[in-house]
Amino acid sequence: MNWLANKVAIVTGAISGIGGATALLFASEGAAVIVGARRKHELETLVDEITKKGAHAISVAGDVGDEAHGEFGVHALQRLPKPVRVKPL
Repeated sequence: MNWLANKVAIVTGAISGIGGATALLFASEGAAVIVGARRKHELETLVDEITKKGAHAISVAGDVGDEAHGEFGVHALQRLPKPVRVKPL
């Protein structure tokens, strides 16, 4: 069952360990996934793995601790293939 269909997940630290497993799990449950980490090549490999399984994924390389990179997820939302409605928490 696609528990996360029509949802977007933003996963930082996504290229290894829990972050990588989380991105793959969320994608397998139907979420579009925005993955972030410092190493661009590894992120692209993860995005390829996710998209080969039929899910949507976008990578944004950088350090989320860097203030200039802090809004990476918001900008990546605009690159998803369908409109996304964002609800404030």
